[in-house]
Amino acid sequence: MSEPKTKVRLISQVKVGGRWIPAGDQDVTAEELEVLKSEGLLADAGPEAPAVEIVRTYTQEEFEAAVASTAQIIAEVMVEAAVGKAVEELQAERNELKAQLQVAHEKPNQPPADAGEAGAADAMTSPPGGDAAPADQNTPPSEKAAKTAPKKGAAASTKG
Repeated sequence: MSEPKTKVRLISQVKVGGRWIPAGDQDVTAEELEVLKSEGLLADAGPEAPAVEIVRTYTQEEFEAAVASTAQIIAEVMVEAAVGKAVEELQAERNELKAQLQVAHEKPNQPPADAGEAGAADAMTSPPGGDAAPADQNTPPSEKAAKTAPKKGAAASTKG
């Protein structure tokens, strides 16, 4: 009967007794193992790789279908996130506009804040119905326009 053998990894080819043992993974007897250890010819084993269990193989069509379904899921999540962000931005803008509208309803007779001082002065001095200064109350409507409008061909007069 043969002796039990032990699997070892040799760093180089070696002759033990009358037998040449090549480098790499080899089965050796207990006597050969002692000689190899004493000579320092064994490679450090290092951690063994965990056993990998093969679950299943896929055909090309199955693989492409799996990739397509994963891509579809990723695309749906990305679109959902983009739409959510856009909705948040629109709701924030809507809330801001509602606040501005509420302020405008609370102060209906005040000019807009960005109209400047000239716009505010015009709004205070002009009558609510128009921009022109009122004519005498006893003047008929046709003459009111004639008094306020400049005549054709008339040069602008400057007071000085």
